Amino acid sequence: MNYKGYIFDMDGVLRVGNKPIYGANDIIKNLITKKIKGAICTNECRYTEQQLRKHLNEIGIAIPENWLIYTA
Repeated sequence: MNYKGYIFDMDGVLRVGNKPIYGANDIIKNLITKKIKGAICTNECRYTEQQLRKHLNEIGIAIPENWLIYTA
């Protein structure tokens, strides 16, 4: 199948609290390698897109700068 992009929920899909979900970063790396677009969608409303991106990177989930993070 040829997918143009993926949208990920953040909590319970990429992370649980301050812990990454096993393999989440590997999936993102694989999509980057295949030049498949991605985005993160979350109902997390306490933090900005930049703060969430920084947090994900700090816990080992490297979200590319060209991937949007949509927050509540």
